[in-house]
Amino acid sequence: MSCNINNCLSCNQNNVCAYCNFGYTLSSQGSQCFACSISNCIQCSTNGVCQSCVSGFWPSSNGTACTTCLSPCVSCNSNGTCATCSRPFSSTPNSIGTCYVCNDPNCQICSSAQLTVCLSCNANFAVIGGQCIYSCIQSSCTQCSASNNS
Repeated sequence: MSCNINNCLSCNQNNVCAYCNFGYTLSSQGSQCFACSISNCIQCSTNGVCQSCVSGFWPSSNGTACTTCLSPCVSCNSNGTCATCSRPFSSTPNSIGTCYVCNDPNCQICSSAQLTVCLSCNANFAVIGGQCIYSCIQSSCTQCSASNNS
C-alpha cells in the first residue's frame, strides 16, 4: 500500500510505514524513514548507531562505523569473527570463528577437529566415510572415473 511518508516502501492501512527503502531506517513508531549516515550500514537505530552492515562488513563495537571483514571471511558476525569463509577454506568456520583449510580439495565443509573428515563435498562428489568420492552423474553406469562420468 502506498503512503505519504518519504522513503517508505510500504505502509499499512493506518499510514504507518512497515518497510523503508534501501539505505533508510524505520523509526520506532513507523512515522518516518531516516537515512543512515554510516557508510555500508543497512540498518541504524534512531540515535544513529549502526546495527547491521552490508555483506563483508560488521558494525564496530560502538556502532559508529562498519568495519571490513578480514580475509578470508566472506561475512562476519557482530563481534567481527567469521560467519562464512572463502575458498580454499571450509565455508563454515570453527566454533570461535576461525577459518581453516580442509585436507581434501573437493571438501566444502570438514570437521574442524579432524581436517581429514569431510562433512559436505563439491558438486559431483559425495561424502563416503568422511571422504569426498567422485559420484556418477548417470544412474545407469556401473563404474565411473573423474575423466569419464557417463
